[in-house]
Amino acid sequence: MVVYDNDIPYHLNLNILATPTRPVGSTKSVTVLCGSKDNFFAQQLESYLGTEGLAVKICALGEGLPVGQDIISILDFEKPFFDDITASNFEYFKRLTLNLQSAGMLWVTMPSQIGCDDPRCAMALGMARTIRSELAIDFATLEVDEISSNTWVAVLQVLRKFQRRNKNGDVDPDFEFVLSNGKVHIGRFHPMSVSKELSTASKGNTKRLGIGTFGLLETLHWIQGNSRCLTGDEVEIETRAVGLNFRVSSTKTFIDYCLTFLGRFNCHGNRWLEFDRFRRRMFWNCLRRRTRCKRSSRGRPSCYISQLDFLHPSCGV
Repeated sequence: MVVYDNDIPYHLNLNILATPTRPVGSTKSVTVLCGSKDNFFAQQLESYLGTEGLAVKICALGEGLPVGQDIISILDFEKPFFDDITASNFEYFKRLTLNLQSAGMLWVTMPSQIGCDDPRCAMALGMARTIRSELAIDFATLEVDEISSNTWVAVLQVLRKFQRRNKNGDVDPDFEFVLSNGKVHIGRFHPMSVSKELSTASKGNTKRLGIGTFGLLETLHWIQGNSRCLTGDEVEIETRAVGLNFRVSSTKTFIDYCLTFLGRFNCHGNRWLEFDRFRRRMFWNCLRRRTRCKRSSRGRPSCYISQLDFLHPSCGV
């Protein structure tokens, strides 16, 4: 840890806090947890760790684990373990976690923070953070972007650092690691200015809402696009808040899902010649359908809509 006595480049001195590396015994035993004992990745990991002087025991899901040994889990290599988890597997995981005692868990999973391809793997990250916070258990995660010989090297490097953990120090040990492009990354907070980031953000890109399968809300996703010149009666709206509304059709055989949003009109096509008239008409229609408009002592509405802000209830009416 390095702390300067003033902001760079106005500093004169700096303080460096360091601790000597704690040696790790070459014969320390570890447990590899996987779906089955004949798991190909587990056998590769066992072979590599064995050549590095570690005694490795492979345990399948559901088996009892040795007490006092750190565990390397590769359950996510087969499929995201916590996605659609069965009741029996969840009960086993709870017993396993509560029985860790002085040992720790290194959960190896696929990436969710850098180059995420499958967001279901992020459930392991959330589970680890919750366990560390609520149970004070040493539960670390290692996200890997590929499974190769380099992966096992990274697993050993992270394992050795994980085994040197000291929770009695002034700074908590690292519990989250990411292997990306051959390098192991650790998370750190960096100061930033929100106003500066917003001022430099790209304003030329747009997004539209797409759906993979009609009727399945979980397939909704944003699709990146490029802005273009508007024509005819098209409008461009800078959205500030987006939600879903719905209504049941008259036949009651399906439900229409539509967008409700709060935003601003940025520009419009060449056929939008009566913009103010449309804005006032839409606003009063919303008031008549949704609420009662209170009047002030002068007989004018006490609520109004500005020239730019616009609320659109797109269905359910």
